[in-house]
Amino acid sequence: LDWYDFDYQGGNVVDPKGPDSGKNRVFRGSYWGGTEWSCRSAIRNYSWPGHASGQLGFRVALSSVSSE
Repeated sequence: LDWYDFDYQGGNVVDPKGPDSGKNRVFRGSYWGGTEWSCRSAIRNYSWPGHASGQLGFRVALSSVSSE
């Protein structure tokens, strides 16, 4: 839901926040047809709100839960 900012400050930041408003929204990762490098969750790009594409969507991840 973050707005995209071209002047994004990288580094070791937990849950960085973008600007309060803008024209484009942030999306991360890529799609099944992308390269291995572009499918990383660290890849950051943008698109306008409401944009629909077979290359954008919700990705589900499963991990085990420790009983400890």
